Amino acid sequence: MSLFGKPDINKLKDKKDIDGLLKALSHKDDAVRDAAAEALSQIGDTHVVDRLIASLKNNTKGVYTLVKIGASAVGPHI
Repeated sequence: MSLFGKPDINKLKDKKDIDGLLKALSHKDDAVRDAAAEALSQIGDTHVVDRLIASLKNNTKGVYTLVKIGASAVGPHI
């Protein structure tokens, strides 16, 4: 993710850059956060669930992404 300007969410999604997308969930721009949450949900990698749960302390977009990934991915963590 670039230090300047908005992150390229499509590029992060194409690379399956989970770290970059998780960082984007904290971006100041609502549209960037929404796009990052959507990209994470489309990747659907259940391995990211634990990291999303940890991010919930600072970010409500994590909840949205977890719901999009699916209840079956979250079930064992509840």
